[in-house]
Amino acid sequence: MAACRPADSVEEWIKRADLALYRAKINGRNQVKVEDLEGSVDNFMCGASRSLLLQWSKTYECGHAEIDQQHRNLFARANELLQMNGNNADKEHIALTVKALLEETIAHFKYEEHILEKIGHPDASAHAQSHQRLLEKTNILFSKFQRGGAELTALLHFMIYELTAQHIMIDDRCFGKINISEPEATTQT
Repeated sequence: MAACRPADSVEEWIKRADLALYRAKINGRNQVKVEDLEGSVDNFMCGASRSLLLQWSKTYECGHAEIDQQHRNLFARANELLQMNGNNADKEHIALTVKALLEETIAHFKYEEHILEKIGHPDASAHAQSHQRLLEKTNILFSKFQRGGAELTALLHFMIYELTAQHIMIDDRCFGKINISEPEATTQT
C-alpha cells in the first residue's frame, strides 16, 4: 500500500507500492505492507533497530540440491547488502558486495541454464533470456552507481528484490520441481 502524494508522478507512486509489495513477499506473503513513508533507503536496510532480511523458505526450493543451495547463497549475499547502512556505508564496500553478488548470480545463472537445458525444459530458452535481461539492467545500474549517476536505492532495490528475491521466488518457481537423475551406468557383456 502506498499513499499518493500531491507531487507524485504515477511512476513514483507505483514504485513505492511495488517496493512495499516486495517486502510483503519477502516476509512470507499473505500480508499487507505500507510504503516507507519517509521514502528513505533505510526502509530496506537492517541496522541496530531494523530486522528486515530475506528469509529463505522451503517453498522456494526446486528440488535440485545444487540450485537450491545456490539460491540460499544468493539470499545470504543479498542480506549482506540489506545489512549495510545506506547513509554511512562506504561506497567502495557497497561496490565490492554488489560485485560479489553479481558474480555469484552470473555463475548461478549459467549453472541453472545448463541444468534446464540438460533436462530439456521447454522454457529453458526464455528463462535464459530473462537472465540476460536481468544481468543487463544490473550492469547498467551498477555502472551508473560507480560513476555516481545512479542512486543507491535504485541499485539495491534491483539487486535485492528483482534480481535475487523476485527471480528466485517467482520466476524460478515456475519450473516446479526439477527432477534430474543421472542414468545408471550399465555394463555390456
